[in-house]
Amino acid sequence: MKKTMKALLLMLFAGAVTFTSCKKDDTGSVGGSGTTTVNDACRITQFSATIFGMDQTSNFIYNASKQLVEITSADGGKEKFTYNSSGLISTVENYTNDTLTDYKSYTYNGTQFATETEYNVTDGVKGAVQLISRYTYTAGKITRKDTYTVDPSTNEETMINYTLFNTDAKSNITMSEQYSRNSDTTFTFSNSEKFTYGSDVSNKGLNWTFGSSIEFWNNTYLPLTNVTESYAGVGQPNDITTTSFTFSNKNAKGFPATINAVMGTLNVTATATYTCP
Repeated sequence: MKKTMKALLLMLFAGAVTFTSCKKDDTGSVGGSGTTTVNDACRITQFSATIFGMDQTSNFIYNASKQLVEITSADGGKEKFTYNSSGLISTVENYTNDTLTDYKSYTYNGTQFATETEYNVTDGVKGAVQLISRYTYTAGKITRKDTYTVDPSTNEETMINYTLFNTDAKSNITMSEQYSRNSDTTFTFSNSEKFTYGSDVSNKGLNWTFGSSIEFWNNTYLPLTNVTESYAGVGQPNDITTTSFTFSNKNAKGFPATINAVMGTLNVTATATYTCP
């Protein structure tokens, strides 16, 4: 399903979005890690935009360890994060008007994502496992994700799709391609996304998160400039959409207060506020 402008903007600002000033002592892990450490970092506290006439304001709440623990949205949505003893994301819960709607948990090999498990949620109650994704890495870079349905009575797993990833020299994800099962033995192309990054030093440290998927949590130390989506299927064999991002009105530390996103004829300007050390 094609992403809406809101989803694409939340690629930038949902989760622990962090812009850093890129001093020499900045540190971080990339390519499928559930944590990041940055020095002299401003943490986003509010993201606001009007999309299709609707208020899309989100507020970001952190714990004493400066870990993002909650995002609240004007539409009644809420996303909660918990962490394990190593400071890695343990669970992500989504709520609508305080009713649980989605629940995911994560395991790791070192600091890299090993599995993502999604549970069935009915009437606000978490139930049995319904999906599990497993990640593959080559030379420390993410290369593949396999997703399976899980039979609740037998725990039998059936692969339903897989995603292939390309990365650059800095482990930034530059392309993802998803292939979906169409028979017992074959998978066909479903959709792809290509990601282009800029080189504006003052914008370094733009971290992706859950707007796309968990593997982008700590993707990049360069600013995102374009996302190109391609979809295959009945009625849309060559459906291609590109969204472009620009950043302006930076504060004294180089953190942009204004983000402009353009998708075709749709042009959205969002604002961001931060708390800085």
